[in-house]
Amino acid sequence: MSDKRFGFLRDKAAQAEQAAEAEAGVSEQFGRRADPTYAQINANIPADLRRRFRADLAMNERKMQEVLELLIEGYLDGRFKV
Repeated sequence: MSDKRFGFLRDKAAQAEQAAEAEAGVSEQFGRRADPTYAQINANIPADLRRRFRADLAMNERKMQEVLELLIEGYLDGRFKV
């Protein structure tokens, strides 16, 4: 019974806590996403290519992050021509 009568107080407290965290700049992000020395990139590629890439990553127990970093570095160093 008390939950029905006072549940709104719990909701208001949760909203106030979220607002305070947002004002304080507290981020829910973690890992490289929260690291300011990293930036996210996006690309649209064919679905079949993405599927094959993810399957190969899983078979070789590699992370997409490491493979993409190596490919981009190789391209910038002139090892890969497009």
